[in-house]
Amino acid sequence: MDVWSGAVNRFVWNLEGTLARWDTPLGSSVYSYNEDGYLVRHTVGTESRVTQHNSDGVHIRETLYGNKTSLILYFVYSVGCMYPLCVMTAAERR
Repeated sequence: MDVWSGAVNRFVWNLEGTLARWDTPLGSSVYSYNEDGYLVRHTVGTESRVTQHNSDGVHIRETLYGNKTSLILYFVYSVGCMYPLCVMTAAERR
């Protein structure tokens, strides 16, 4: 129970020790991971975020699914960069 608001939060963990579900009075969040331990899907209500990584584990694409819509984002890196140089939508990538 939250000491400030009195709200009850419930957490569910995977066998690997990663967060699988977080239930709050406002709704639930569900988390899915790949075999390498990277977060690949985060769902809140009807909205979902799907992430893709390359073989080095670098975050290269993210798809946001909403109410009958979707947005695809591409992350562009330079060689040896830890953070993306820019983020492009699917329309900008063409």
